Amino acid sequence: MGVLSFNPRREGRFVIPRYCLVQLRGGRTFRGFTRWNNEVVAPLRNPINTDFPVVRDGGVRISERIPLQPYAWWEQRVRQTLRLIDAGLLVKLVLARSLELRTTGLVSPGGLFVKLGRSHPGIYSYCFRISDRECFVGAIPELLVERTGQLVRSRPFAGTVPLSSFSHPRAAVRHLMENNKIAREHSITLHHVRDALLNYSSGVVTSQPSAVQLATVAHLASSVECRLPPSSTVSSLDLAYSLHPTPAVAGFPTQRAVAWIKVLEECDRREYAGPVGWMDASGDGEWTLGLRSAHVVAGRLTLRAGAGLVAGSDPSSEWDETEAKLATIPELIGFAGT
Repeated sequence: MGVLSFNPRREGRFVIPRYCLVQLRGGRTFRGFTRWNNEVVAPLRNPINTDFPVVRDGGVRISERIPLQPYAWWEQRVRQTLRLIDAGLLVKLVLARSLELRTTGLVSPGGLFVKLGRSHPGIYSYCFRISDRECFVGAIPELLVERTGQLVRSRPFAGTVPLSSFSHPRAAVRHLMENNKIAREHSITLHHVRDALLNYSSGVVTSQPSAVQLATVAHLASSVECRLPPSSTVSSLDLAYSLHPTPAVAGFPTQRAVAWIKVLEECDRREYAGPVGWMDASGDGEWTLGLRSAHVVAGRLTLRAGAGLVAGSDPSSEWDETEAKLATIPELIGFAGT
């Protein structure tokens, strides 16, 4: 199992886990990997049940919420990106910003991982030890790629609306499904995934987009499937590398967007928006993305969230989208005095 950097030129981090938990549901096997000494190392699918150890947080709460880039920074860079799009240099760019949380005590990465799994059933939760002091924790519904034998699946997400901007979640979903800008943004990512998989299979099938509603946002998602030829030796990790970075986390054209992200964001994304997942000895595996995530060091968490910018994007609306994405982890921890 491993976590890769957003920058595909950097080395990833891989471990062989001490324990492998195999769960059978409806005739299908889901695998969760854990190592409970030294906290947790796990990408896990489906709800966490009571058999898992609970790591107590001791009543730790958030004492400070510090945006590392102000709104003026965001607005200036969104407008700069729109000028690049108007000039024909980019079609889409995913701009991210950072938020630091300071807490009243030491945060348990394992405890946060368990909370994420229990509060977001059916999605991918992960906790990966980056160093002796730091862990990378998050939860996301998006499937970058899965290989099970010859079957390959992907479920790309692109296009998001914050539920707080609408009177009712149904109104948010309706807007998501009917908005031309969102449809254009989604199609860029869907075509990227389809074209990448066509390098391995001639029978790539894509679904129509559908809405996925979460606690604070709704996403537009599609399914992509293909079958590898019997002679294929491509692994799930090979497929993850071939798909990453998708326009959903970088932009389009991809390499040009990645170069501009480095200029505009002025910081290293590290594992944020990089592939996270597992692979067995046969090459089967599942890979999601390091989104809705936090780098955790003692009593400090660094969160990141991005928004996909295309022609017609509005700085204020895109800021609201990142605010909604950044709310997932703080809502689980809670604020001091509340």
